[in-house]
Amino acid sequence: MEDKLLDSCPAAIRQRLLARSFDPGELLLLQGEQEHWLYLLRQGQVEIFKQLADGRQFSVGLMQPGVLIGDLEALGQQSVLHTARAVTACETLCLTREDFFDWCRSSWPFCRQVMDQLAQKVVLLSQQAALNSCATLDQILLLELAQAAQRGQSQLDKAHVVWQMAAAPRSTNRVLARFRQQGFIDVDRTAITILDRAALFAQARRAGLSCQNGHWRFIQ
Repeated sequence: MEDKLLDSCPAAIRQRLLARSFDPGELLLLQGEQEHWLYLLRQGQVEIFKQLADGRQFSVGLMQPGVLIGDLEALGQQSVLHTARAVTACETLCLTREDFFDWCRSSWPFCRQVMDQLAQKVVLLSQQAALNSCATLDQILLLELAQAAQRGQSQLDKAHVVWQMAAAPRSTNRVLARFRQQGFIDVDRTAITILDRAALFAQARRAGLSCQNGHWRFIQ
């Protein structure tokens, strides 16, 4: 996909593309900031998430190579809508908003690819809105656990997970205790440990979650 995009890139713009690497955990975009750059992801995975006023974060999607990051903000001429954070080591090509618009004006295939990606991002945002408004506490916790397991993470900070949930801590702890009885996690005073990824994923699917392109999401 990336090669197809670059094939349509005018020579003058291609000469101005800048290669940039990001380490795991490093931010490409920060919600609320003004950003002049867009990033074409060449290698690695980038998580897009929304940070609420109380500090909680909700994952919106996991971006794969070939995706443009920052196009929504560029087209809307606005500050960054969602934070973008490298999940793995990432390689990108950076271009300015001005070059992005020049590329769009000069190449219909590029415009078509941008529109396709925007449509996919709108779907992700709609699904996240559905999750926030309709999902049960079981589903939200399973989503958090499944996404962590998908990233290869086996242990989560319990206090942070409880804080992330839009529910009373007592309610969250009751659900975690039930998951512990089912055997796919262990819970102590400080940590949640994922014991059985396969059983966790199976439970997540039974609860109405789905994994697509390595990212778990809520399906109504």
